[in-house]
Amino acid sequence: MSDYSDSPAPAPEPAPEPAPEKPKKEKKKMTEKQKEDLSKHMEKLKKEGMSAKELSSHRMKMMTRMLNGMSITQAHNDVKKSKGQAQEKKAASNAKRGKASTVAPKSEPAPPPQPNRNPPAKRKAGKKIPAKKNADGKTKGDLAREAKAKK
Repeated sequence: MSDYSDSPAPAPEPAPEPAPEKPKKEKKKMTEKQKEDLSKHMEKLKKEGMSAKELSSHRMKMMTRMLNGMSITQAHNDVKKSKGQAQEKKAASNAKRGKASTVAPKSEPAPPPQPNRNPPAKRKAGKKIPAKKNADGKTKGDLAREAKAKK
């Protein structure tokens, strides 16, 4: 047998150096004038009949853009533009899948829907898949029921 008492003791591992702390990002804050302008803008939209869900979404989008230095009108136009692009993109996607479009793209009409070439396999209702049986001709369920009955 080998004797380990003659071998030198392993050197202790040096302590890992602490990772340098990342400086926290300073959050941009809206000025009082921006806050007032935004609240006036939101009141105007509320009077026009925008829903509460749309209002909160619109407020968040406007705040983001205003914190990046846009004015109220620039931010509002940017939100409207991005909303229009999103609707066109959704309509084009729906047209590809053959769904009816609620908003038609402005540039050209949607192509006719293509038939689904690979429909998913469907089971008929009520048709059961036979269980796999072992060499004795019993299924796992049969074996489990027998084991439960023996207890």
